[in-house]
Amino acid sequence: MQRSSSAQLDKRVGNMRSTESKKKDGRRRRLLGRAIVAALAIGGMTSTGHAASPYFFSWSNANADTSNTAGSIASSPVLSDQTASTVASQLAYSAAHGFPLAVIINQPLQPGGPAVQLLNSVNNGAGVQYIFLDLEPSKVASTSGKVATEVSTVVSQVQATNSKSAYIGNFNYYPSQNTDPTSSSPPAVSEYEATAGLNMTNEQLYPGSPDYRTPGAAGTNTKLANGGSTAPNIRSALFTLPIERLTLVTNSLYGQGASLSNYTYNASTDRYDPSFDPTGHTKSGLNIPWVTRFNNYGNPALTNVAGTKQTPFIFNGQTNPNDPNPADGQLPSRGDFSAQVAQYRMRGADSLSMFLASVTDQYKNAYTESMQESDMQNGWNYTNSNGSAITKNGVNATTITQSIFAGKYGFANLTDLIRLDNSAGKAMAPTHAEAAGIIWSGVYGEAATGKPTLGSTGVAASTMSIILSNMSSSSATVDLGNVAGYSVYDPASPALDKSGFNVMAGQHLMLIFSLKMVGSSPVWDLSTNNIVFTDNNRFGTGTPEPASLGILGIGALGLLARRRRRHGVSALSPL
Repeated sequence: MQRSSSAQLDKRVGNMRSTESKKKDGRRRRLLGRAIVAALAIGGMTSTGHAASPYFFSWSNANADTSNTAGSIASSPVLSDQTASTVASQLAYSAAHGFPLAVIINQPLQPGGPAVQLLNSVNNGAGVQYIFLDLEPSKVASTSGKVATEVSTVVSQVQATNSKSAYIGNFNYYPSQNTDPTSSSPPAVSEYEATAGLNMTNEQLYPGSPDYRTPGAAGTNTKLANGGSTAPNIRSALFTLPIERLTLVTNSLYGQGASLSNYTYNASTDRYDPSFDPTGHTKSGLNIPWVTRFNNYGNPALTNVAGTKQTPFIFNGQTNPNDPNPADGQLPSRGDFSAQVAQYRMRGADSLSMFLASVTDQYKNAYTESMQESDMQNGWNYTNSNGSAITKNGVNATTITQSIFAGKYGFANLTDLIRLDNSAGKAMAPTHAEAAGIIWSGVYGEAATGKPTLGSTGVAASTMSIILSNMSSSSATVDLGNVAGYSVYDPASPALDKSGFNVMAGQHLMLIFSLKMVGSSPVWDLSTNNIVFTDNNRFGTGTPEPASLGILGIGALGLLARRRRRHGVSALSPL
């Protein structure tokens, strides 16, 4: 068996730097001995460096520090010399109630000023634990250097305080950004790697953002023109590309290079294995991306102004609330967001920072912050929309998945590839998930040796959990091939090799497997197949809802408006 770079795929993979070259880049990154193996305030880390039961963070902080339980929102107030006194009170409350201490900094601090003094004195001199910089890189070359300088300045200021051990990252700074195939216009330099002192990635995972390639970009139907996407429809581009970006970050943090097409291929069985075992690899930073359900601000390919969209790329149902097929629409549903979050975790996210989505349904009902938090938590915890466990035929998929995350585990798929079966049930050559509109992610339990062991359902080291999402407009049979060297197997599969799984258009599946002997070979034997995250109403529009802004104070409204201008929510009119 050999590791292949999938050179037969399209040019954007071929143009990436080689895995070995990127490994050398990864070695330049300092190893965070204190960070990735020690207990963290976001709920602890396992011995392999995986975050377990983290707190989340949110831009608005509206529901922060209200419930000290796993998956609740930790406050991250904006710290400046002007707000230091108020932030000090908030951090004192957080510390007293067992929450992690986090702040957002969006401007350089005055040397020796109130903010720097707070970073020294907070938490009895132990400092804060998470610092989210919001110094955003400009798209204008003449000013990009200024932003990089500001980031370096703040990092240096923090390192001179008692908060020097904090995780610190800047908005949308992430490794290998300059080779990111999901981006509509990658920068010439990856500022994350160029900035000393950063140890947390905060990539932007905003479906609809102009930072991603979009089908029909620049108002055309030529998908690759002007930074367009190969996706078969809008919703699949909105779903797959952020997942692929996070995968790029995970691979880079583990020193695996920037390629999203690394896999093991067994020629004798014609099986592909896209898994990654982190045993023996040190993760060089924490990954807490910014996420939201939908954010199309500034994206001309997803504008909501009447008359500017071409027919195939309209959000179906915006003008007809009685359309009998709301699942056919293109705006990501609440269930889609949960499924996306579930895949983020299965591809290496350590926690999430939530930015406000601004979405209304076909009846003009606003999608609230509390709704988005609930959807995020359900996806991260692999639960139903009411928070209950996902069970079928006596198999508790939620408990099994959470038990895998609680121990030592590997990633079932860290590529952007998908392999489909043809009508005869034979697996075809792999293609890109973006082009297929279908993507899957998973985790499998490992024993102390770093490999799964034969056992039975319910034993973490013998189980695997997969989320399979089809956001295209056609049903498909997905070939899951091998994971961690073992065949993925379903005796009821129509595929010739029994590793093909049917998934309908717009559907998300949660598949649970146990490593068992079938005949004379150990295989991942299917235990249960669940249809999950079933809220698939994809009607509506991604525009701000005035009613939802009424709950904000005048100061908060101004702050939110700034955030929207920079990478916020669309202020365009609905159709």
